[in-house]
Amino acid sequence: AAAPLAAAAPAAHEAPSSTPCERTADVCVDLGAHRAWLMEDGEPAGDPVPITSGVGRHKTPTGTFRVQWKDRDHTSRESDAPMPWSVFFDHDGRALHGGSLSRGSAGCVHLDEQDAQTFYRALRPGDEVQIVA
Repeated sequence: AAAPLAAAAPAAHEAPSSTPCERTADVCVDLGAHRAWLMEDGEPAGDPVPITSGVGRHKTPTGTFRVQWKDRDHTSRESDAPMPWSVFFDHDGRALHGGSLSRGSAGCVHLDEQDAQTFYRALRPGDEVQIVA
C-alpha cells in the first residue's frame, strides 16, 4: 500500500494565516505576544513584526481605534523624545512609531525603524487599528 501523503509545509514566504484581530483591521497589535501585523483584506500582509508597548501607569490601551494623523519627524511634547514615523491612533497622543525595542513606552507602540517606516507608508487617516492584550 502507498504511504499516506504528508501535508505540505507552508512556504517560508507565506504570511501567517491568522491574527487575534477582526478581519476589519488595517493593523493588528498583539500586546501579549509583542508583535504587530499590517493587514490586507482581513489577512496578514506579511510576517508579524516585534513591538514594545506601554508600561506601568502608561499602559497602551486595547480596543479599536482609527488612524488620526501621521508625522514623519514628530517629537513628544511630554518627554521631548523623538517619535519618528508616527501614526497617531487616539486623541491622547498615542502612536505607532519608531522606538526602542529594548524598553517599554509611555503608552505608544514602538516598532524598529524599518518597520515603523513600512507602517507609516501603508496606513492612512481613518484606517482601523486594533490592539489586543
